[in-house]
Amino acid sequence: MTTFVNMTTRVIFTEAAIRKVTLETRPTTMEDLKRMLQVSFGLQYSFDLQFQDPEFNFELCNLTDVGDLPDKPTLKIIPLLDLSLIESDAASEDQHSSVDTEILSVSSVERQEPWPLIFDIPNFSVDVEYRLRQADLKHLADGSVLKKVPKDMKHEMLEKMAEHMYSYTAYPTNQQYESVAKSLISKHPCLRESGSVSGCSGWKNSISYKMANYRRKRSRSGCRDVSVNAGKRGRHTQGDSVNKKIKKPKKGELNSSRTEMEDEMKKKTPNGRLIKQNMDLTFALRRNEVVETAPPISSLMQRWPALFTNEQICLEFKRIVGKDLQQEFYSALDDHTTRLMDIFKAKRGNVGEHLAQLLLQMQSLDPTEKRTVTLRGLPHLLGDNPTEFFKSTFVSGGGGKRLTTKKARLYFDITKFNIPRVCHLLVVIYNRTHVHLTGNLLL
Repeated sequence: MTTFVNMTTRVIFTEAAIRKVTLETRPTTMEDLKRMLQVSFGLQYSFDLQFQDPEFNFELCNLTDVGDLPDKPTLKIIPLLDLSLIESDAASEDQHSSVDTEILSVSSVERQEPWPLIFDIPNFSVDVEYRLRQADLKHLADGSVLKKVPKDMKHEMLEKMAEHMYSYTAYPTNQQYESVAKSLISKHPCLRESGSVSGCSGWKNSISYKMANYRRKRSRSGCRDVSVNAGKRGRHTQGDSVNKKIKKPKKGELNSSRTEMEDEMKKKTPNGRLIKQNMDLTFALRRNEVVETAPPISSLMQRWPALFTNEQICLEFKRIVGKDLQQEFYSALDDHTTRLMDIFKAKRGNVGEHLAQLLLQMQSLDPTEKRTVTLRGLPHLLGDNPTEFFKSTFVSGGGGKRLTTKKARLYFDITKFNIPRVCHLLVVIYNRTHVHLTGNLLL
């Protein structure tokens, strides 16, 4: 490869930190390029590189070969975080400690903070605040309370409080409803109910109903964290709802079903029908456990071993979002197959050579064969290891003869992927479709 002098490079660290550097010589390997960047910027950590590829309208792509770089490339530094699992004994696995690797959870954009110890009642409109202030002054003077709050005034107050509560959680508990009602009568004593023991029982019920109505409005507007629980008829999505075929468990059934699955998975050939039935039955328990307690991966694999099978990962995705994972993937793949094949033909360098060999193996324009070639070429294009992306299996034909390698099926085994990534993906989906995860996921 020809060596160029003074290669000018634009380096992106963050959106607010973009620098320009001039390298004395053009590197010939990835190691040389990383070493030059470490020396130029004094980087003390490991990182990967992305570059703006002209073939993709200057979108960022993983850099695996310096031969793909243009004359004046734009690079982006991707810091790497080394994760390692720490062995722990059985006694400490049940405790939420730091013995395992921690991965921060991805929370909803609208819920950045946990529920406060003391709920702060938001400010209402000027008119409502004025009327409440006058009633509070009268309460201080003679101890009188508002026997009947005007309908328009009560509607605005409840709507404002429901919106503020939703910023913390979409599904408040009974204690949280009570804390909001107590904070309301504490801030505005004129709203205390004389016929109630706590002084706020009526307000607690009104806030609860208003919160349910507010969730219904959010669901109709397309908010996924509440629309997934929109009801048995599944008005939130097309086709059957997520929870339509999930049987409501009786009291005491959940834990027995979980232990039954745990024993079944120890067998050499588990009963798939029994596993699926119990996984559907314990879905609510499993989601609440992952979201609320954030268990370590070792504990999660021990309590829910069936969740880490290829079939159940796809079914768990369908239980949460109501869509078939593999069908959605293949449908999207077919939409982009033609464009990807054109990119394969235009690619150069070492990656282009591998892709050219794959294209030569395609004997026809059969959709299945095009999909196969596309899947085999994707890991090369994205800079991943093909052996960890999929594996080929042979299918017996008529008379016991095996098919050729070119007609072998591509079998995706999700369980071969990085286990922490699979768990983290499930936790993210759990949180976006149900409740806010206030803690960290311990892996």
